Amino acid sequence: MTHEQFTHNVMRRVYVVHYLRRLINPFTAKLAAFFMCAGLGALTVSVKNVMLNMPRVTEVKALTQFYMNAFWGTEFFVRALLAGMLVLLFLIAKDAATGLKRKKGFVLAR
Repeated sequence: MTHEQFTHNVMRRVYVVHYLRRLINPFTAKLAAFFMCAGLGALTVSVKNVMLNMPRVTEVKALTQFYMNAFWGTEFFVRALLAGMLVLLFLIAKDAATGLKRKKGFVLAR
């Protein structure tokens, strides 16, 4: 093995480790979990029917009542998904705010 081949092999390993660390950071994991919950929710809930049955956006009281009744009238699995999505959304926003504060810009990678 020549010095050039050895250097190439070592650098390939360094690049793999670098990109795996960037790919599997906590922010990315939270974002992936959020989108998986959203995908499961989209498969479970008929979004088309919800949109057809919902009152106008300008009727705030009726809209609030509609969503409260829809939430409490749905299965536990869907409620758990929505609660999980809200928690993940809060954690993602917290990470984004921390990244903004620390880096003086919107950089979320380590």
